[in-house]
Amino acid sequence: MTSERFAEYGQRLLTAVDEHLEKGEKAVAVVQLQKRAVWALPLGIAGALLASLVVNSQSAIVRGAVIGLAIAVVLINGTSFYALARTNQGELVLTDTAKMSQAKVRGVAGRFDLDDSVTTKNGLMTDKVKLGDKTYLVNRQFRKMLAEVLES
Repeated sequence: MTSERFAEYGQRLLTAVDEHLEKGEKAVAVVQLQKRAVWALPLGIAGALLASLVVNSQSAIVRGAVIGLAIAVVLINGTSFYALARTNQGELVLTDTAKMSQAKVRGVAGRFDLDDSVTTKNGLMTDKVKLGDKTYLVNRQFRKMLAEVLES
């Protein structure tokens, strides 16, 4: 994603979060988070292996498409999406978003003070963010947005 597309996406997400905040409260920075079920990746791999057996006699393109689709369906169904926003009130707000359009916020899932212990751990493809007792994933491409949310 280009920086222009990141800015556009971030603005859409900020607007969507604002619709679910209390009167006088406004989101000033936002980042997308994910939480993946422990069964999602193993089941996705098993689905890919099963799909490869079913379409074994097809062309490589068809096999690749079916295998990719099997993995995608399982991972999307096993992943929950959230937006974490910092508000003008000095609070972190975690919102639940739709699976197929993460810029569609469905409601507030939790609130945290900026003073609360929020820890991050960088990874190769995704970073981990611990809010309270739950750990969420952040795609590496959103590191800058995460830093903006967590700065006080």
